[in-house]
Parts: sequence; structure tokens; C-alpha cells
Amino acid sequence: MKPANLIFVYNAKSGPVNALLDSLHKTFFPKNYHCKLCAVTYNSVVMKREWRNFIRGLGIPVSFLHRDELIMKFEREDIDLPAVLTENGNDVEVVISSSEVNGQLDS
Repeated sequence: MKPANLIFVYNAKSGPVNALLDSLHKTFFPKNYHCKLCAVTYNSVVMKREWRNFIRGLGIPVSFLHRDELIMKFEREDIDLPAVLTENGNDVEVVISSSEVNGQLDS
């Protein structure tokens, strides 16, 4: 059986301009930043070493998408983000909801 592919989906748009704007928002206004998954995985510029090591240690395929990429790839706009999903054929299934992601990152 093929291992599940975990998909971490950020509550942010893709692209270099959006990445720059998000980085500035995280840096200067962290309390009201809209993507706690982004905040925990990236510092201002690169993926945090602890997060990269955690992902490598999972031993299963992992990918990352932004909100607009999720919509383009799976035509899903009904999932509250950030979230962790698994691929189910041509669809996705939520394995860790937005409230669970945000709750864990608040503690």
C-alpha cells in the first residue's frame, strides 16, 4: 500500500509578491497574521530548521500548497485553512482541521 501523501495547506496566496507581503505581515504584525501554519513553518525568509527536520522525520511524502493552488489543483474552496489534508484519488480529505492547527499553534 502506498503511504498517504500529507498536504499542508497555507491560508495564503502563492507567488513571490504574496510571499514578500506575508513575510512583512508576519514580522511587523504577528498577532493578527492569518496563517498560523505559515508562522510556525517559516521565519522571514526560509523554512525553519526545526520544521524541516520534523517533516523529513515523518517518513511519508509531504507537500505544501497555498490556498489558490488548492483551488486550482482540487477545485476545493470549502476547506477552512490552514489545514492538513491527504490525497484521496482526485480529491482531498481533511486530517487536521483549521481549528486543530490553530489550536495547537496557540498553545
